[in-house]
Amino acid sequence: MSHAKKLMAGVVAVAVTAGAVLPGITGYILENNIQERLELSADKFNFSVSSVEINRSFNETVVDILLEGEGVRRLSHESLELSGSIQHNTIFSLPDLLLAELDFTYYTYQQGIQLGLPGSVLGTVSWNGSVKADIDTESLELPLDPMGTSTLLVAPTSGLLKVDGRSKGIALELNQLHWTVRDTNALVMSVSMEPSQVTISPSGDVWSMNIPSVSMSTTEGTKSSDLTLEEISVEGEQTSDQQMISSNVAISAGQLTVPALEPIKADKVIEGFTLSSSVENVTESSITQLASLMKEVDLLDNQEAVKKAAREFLVELSKGNPRFALDDFTLRTTNGDLGISFDAEGTDQSQSVLNTIINSQPLTPEQEDALSYQFMIGMNSSAKIVLSDDLVDWSCKRIGEQVAVEQGATAAEGELMGGMCKTMADSGDFLGVPCMEMTDSQQQTQCMETMNQVKVVWAESKTLEVVLKDGELTLNGTPLELPATL
Repeated sequence: MSHAKKLMAGVVAVAVTAGAVLPGITGYILENNIQERLELSADKFNFSVSSVEINRSFNETVVDILLEGEGVRRLSHESLELSGSIQHNTIFSLPDLLLAELDFTYYTYQQGIQLGLPGSVLGTVSWNGSVKADIDTESLELPLDPMGTSTLLVAPTSGLLKVDGRSKGIALELNQLHWTVRDTNALVMSVSMEPSQVTISPSGDVWSMNIPSVSMSTTEGTKSSDLTLEEISVEGEQTSDQQMISSNVAISAGQLTVPALEPIKADKVIEGFTLSSSVENVTESSITQLASLMKEVDLLDNQEAVKKAAREFLVELSKGNPRFALDDFTLRTTNGDLGISFDAEGTDQSQSVLNTIINSQPLTPEQEDALSYQFMIGMNSSAKIVLSDDLVDWSCKRIGEQVAVEQGATAAEGELMGGMCKTMADSGDFLGVPCMEMTDSQQQTQCMETMNQVKVVWAESKTLEVVLKDGELTLNGTPLELPATL
């Protein structure tokens, strides 16, 4: 036998031997690593591994897994069951190392009823850890009220899941999603979401979703939509530091089309919007307390237990001095833009008052009002509204036209009233109207002086901002006197 033939025979022998023993080796590695890898993956998405059953043979591993929701997933008592087989591939299947065929059921509770969304996963795992899986879900029917007359029907769908072997980043391509809401079998509305893409960072803390369009209809058996929202983007991030959880979500969307408004040329008035909100300094244990509270509310058979769980939740929530905020909401229209924001943040003072309220039960109505007021002024909070100049102009024009119609005035008179509105709006003189209703002349003068300072900011930027911080109240940076009571 020549050297070349001997070499070829050796290669073939190695391949045959490897092909014969590889499934067994793969199964051994899988069995010894599945628990650790499962725990790491589950932790990324706020799940914990409740139970794992593994039965390994030479060619396959059969698994039965139960994951329980943690953190915010506890609020709806989420869980995930996975069962099926994982085939140990041979050398001829490279680069795929494993072939998994699993059935799953995702559980959640609504109004005390456990609901399950069944589906299946068929995917492969390569040598470098890359995952590619086809996911299919079955239909789901959810009750929306205790009597069960209103229901949400979720149509079956499918998607493709990919996990990068190196970065461990996750990408999910979802096919069209469709929901239908019915009340006593009559259509309330149907919603369709075009195929979308979801990405999740390797850590699981950052995610995004892009949707070409979402449409809604309230008419049975029609393909036309009552409204369509285009170019939707959602981004989220969650961080955890020393048992404190913070998260933020940003949403943007493009054109909103309402065909029914086309006759009055208002079918595309809304050109888009952006929204960002955040939650900061929420203790992990307060989420656990909230889950317990919601469980007691679902049972509805022990009001004292509900009150006790509510008190425990509020005490735990206040410990971190949490902050809840709509950081920005901007609505873009063909007639101008509108911006809104607000936030509320706990302080040591508000925490102390809350503890007093909870530990001093029962309270008289007068005591409750007084402590509630102390709690409110003990927090730091703000609210802000911003209007664009063209939105102010359009609004005043519409007000003039509407008043003219209601009073039977001419178009010219309506235009005059619109002009008066614009003058007051541009200068900020409307801010002094409440002062004119005061009967005390000294209070009226003081009020007008304050509003004159406030309207300087308004005239420049069409902005009104109320801030309550450290017990001091300001409007556009001008100090205001706190009310004596709520």
